[in-house]
Amino acid sequence: MQPQTAVKTLNCHVLDNSVAAVKQRFRGIGITKFNTRR
Repeated sequence: MQPQTAVKTLNCHVLDNSVAAVKQRFRGIGITKFNTRR
């Protein structure tokens, strides 16, 4: 496994985590537009 791909997958995981966190935050506020768009 090359370092570049490892960094890429790591970034993907971080992105997924942040997206999930943002989704949860929006859900807590009650905004469903963001959830339905994705």
